[in-house]
Amino acid sequence: MDFFVKTLGIQNMTARMLYEKLETPQDDLSIEEAKETLLVFNTLAMTTPSEFDPGPVLESPVFPVRFPGGNVRLCSGTDEFSLNDRKPLGEAFAQVAKFLDFDHRELRVMRPFIKWAGMQTRYLSVSVEEIASADRVSTKSISSRHREIRTKAHALLR
Repeated sequence: MDFFVKTLGIQNMTARMLYEKLETPQDDLSIEEAKETLLVFNTLAMTTPSEFDPGPVLESPVFPVRFPGGNVRLCSGTDEFSLNDRKPLGEAFAQVAKFLDFDHRELRVMRPFIKWAGMQTRYLSVSVEEIASADRVSTKSISSRHREIRTKAHALLR
């Protein structure tokens, strides 16, 4: 590490450097590079989030968004897209909705950034209401066998 820092003069990566990269991205910023920059910025900067203003980052086209057709483009944070935090809901809306192109694990890691950017209302679990109802015509049980507590009550009450 001393060779790179002292001899070659390469600076250590800082949250400020990443913020500036997100604030004014280069025209040739790739989708993978944008994702990596967002993830690393989340790790470095979210220990002191008040140091940075989310406004300029939200205005920049640095958010990889997957469109219904499957293609991914960089969009600004002010564009409309959702955060797919529930797999079944994501599958149900995949053909009609735009999603930030992060998997479920990455989205969990990105929670501090999402809160900092004020994007919590974009989670599918927040914006979609799941409704289940029993069909009066069908006699099929709506509960699954592995979830029924009645069959497991004896073991729980021991």
